[in-house]
Formats: sequence, C-alpha cells, structure tokens
Amino acid sequence: TFMRVIIGISEVIVGILLFIGVKKWAGKHPIQHRAGWGIGIFLILLLLNTVFTVLGNKHQVFRSLEEAYRCNNKGQIALVISGEETDMAVGREVGTDNTQIIAILSKSEKGWGVSSGLDIKDIYSGIVDGIYISVMQYKDTDDYYIEVTDLFGNDLTVRDNMDSVFSRYVTEEKYYYYAYIKKFSIEEYRVEINGRIFSLGKNEKI
Repeated sequence: TFMRVIIGISEVIVGILLFIGVKKWAGKHPIQHRAGWGIGIFLILLLLNTVFTVLGNKHQVFRSLEEAYRCNNKGQIALVISGEETDMAVGREVGTDNTQIIAILSKSEKGWGVSSGLDIKDIYSGIVDGIYISVMQYKDTDDYYIEVTDLFGNDLTVRDNMDSVFSRYVTEEKYYYYAYIKKFSIEEYRVEINGRIFSLGKNEKI
C-alpha cells in the first residue's frame, strides 16, 4: 500500500543519515570509544526497525481476521464477537487454557486492521459479589464490548437491557461471557446476571 511505501522510504532515509553521521563521528574519535558507540548505534537501529515495523503493521490491511490477530498476538482464536466497525477476537496462548488474549480489530470492506492496547478504552471495570464486569470501547467508535465472569468459577446466565447476544467461552477454571454493545451508555445500561440486575453507572447491584 501507499503507506507501506512511505514507511519503507523513511527507513532508507533514516539508515543513510545514521550511516553518514557514524562515519563522520568515527573519524573524529579514538578507536577505543568506537566499540561502545557501535553497540549503541546498533541498539538504536534495532529500536527504529521495531518502530517502523509497528507503524507498517498499523496501516496494513489483512484479508482475514486471523492474520490481523496474529500480527500482534500469539495463540489461537477461540471466539469472535462481531461489531459494526470492529470485531473482537478472544484467544488463548498455545499450551494454556486460562490466559485470555483480547484483541479488538478494525474492519472494512478491504479487510481487518491491526490494533494495540492503546486503541482500546477501558470504559468500566469492577467486581461485585465476586463477579467481574468489564466494558471496552474501540477508539471513539460506537463499538463497545462487555466481558463478564465469576471469579469463583461458577457458571452464569447473562443478559442485558440492550438485547445483546452473549457468547460463552469456557476454560478449565472459569466461564467467560462476551457481547457486542451498540452505542453504550453507562447511565442507562443494565446487565442481569443470574437474575440480579447490575447498574454500572452506580456501580451497584439493584
């Protein structure tokens, strides 16, 4: 893509400028100082490569959700919750069954984009009577996602006042429930868990 070309050209320019700078510096300093500076310059180049790689992936569009997910995450996708502008992928690390990996990925007609933790806003998170509730938002979109689990490992019945469709993900120790919420309002939102209604705006059980 055009952005990838720009980033590639930027990498070349930065590399050339560093090479010229190092060459001039090396001619003016004793040889005993060059080894330390050489290591420092190598680390700077490594850091720049990482930064350019992240920027390149940030603007890259993948044909499948799995490709976009694996760009920044390890393991397998266990559950996908679809939103309007995004999809939330819930995965776990290979060899484990309890390490949750949540990624919210932007999507369009061309494919899926890569996101990071900085793109996800923590709108609400709290524990009431051993039940953990978390609401996340992707950037400034109207795409919100909720996670509900009982920290003691009990199974739950979950629904809300938005008629959201909750999906269950089961591990060896816990039951997790996830759902997409359109245009979430913390003052008006209510979630019913095992017959008990929770008001997130007041952070209390009704």
